[in-house]
This record gives sequence, structure tokens and C-alpha cells, in this order.
Amino acid sequence: MSVKEYALKFSQLAKYAQNMVVDSREMDISRLMIHAQQIEEEKLKKREKESKRGFREKNSRENRRGKIKIRRLRKELIADFIKDLILRVEFRSENELRSSTGLPGVWLVRRAPIAPGRLGRCARNAPEMSPSNLGASAARQERARVVCPFSFSIV
Repeated sequence: MSVKEYALKFSQLAKYAQNMVVDSREMDISRLMIHAQQIEEEKLKKREKESKRGFREKNSRENRRGKIKIRRLRKELIADFIKDLILRVEFRSENELRSSTGLPGVWLVRRAPIAPGRLGRCARNAPEMSPSNLGASAARQERARVVCPFSFSIV
């Protein structure tokens, strides 16, 4: 039999169940057809197992633990950064606030772990928050406005 004849018989037999085939030659073709179907089913099962295995590996305990550790570390780092962030407020009189260029009287300066002599010019010139600077005189009633330009969201 040629390939074309086998293909024709195969397409004809595909319509019927294998128990309806009577001829022995056609039985060979039906067996081949069943064998091919079994091979295809095995391949599909292997693919499904591989896809499930990949899904399981993605959601494994170790991966989830790693993600949780990263989240905790991120929260701790942000919390430490916020704790280290010190707001230094420059107090100005109301007259100076009106004549200013619209900038708030606030500087955000990160606390330096080194001596003040090694700080930059801006940090050395920033006013300190001592009780004498807070002032008690009525003539120099001062306002303070604290602004944080960063928006933090802990995930």
C-alpha cells in the first residue's frame, strides 16, 4: 500500500470505532491509529506535568519565604531611613516669610554620623534648635512649617 492509500484508510477509519473494523488489513491501520493516539496522550500528560511542576516551583515555600524576607527588609530599611531623617526647621519672623521667594522655611537634612567640622557648608550654616532660638519675645513670634517632599509607601 502506498502512503496515499494509508492516509485515505486512516481518515476513513478515524470516523468509526475500532470494534467496527472487520478486515485484518484495516485492523493494522486501526492499531496504528490507536498507538498514535496513545503517544499523543502521553505527550500531553508530560507537558501538563511540566507546566504544573513549573507552577509549583514558582509558588514553593522557599520562594515565598524569600519574597517575605525581601518585603520585611524593605520595610525595615524605609523605617530606618525615616528615623534617620531629621527635620531642621528654620524659624523666620512673619515679615521675612512674606518677603521670601515662596520657599517654605524648612530644610530636610539627613543626620550626619561625623563631626560638625566635616559637614558641608549648608549643614554648618543651618540654625540649631536650641531653646534660645525658639524665642519667647512677642515681637518676634515665629511660625514653623514642616514639609516632607518625599512620599513613602510601605508595601
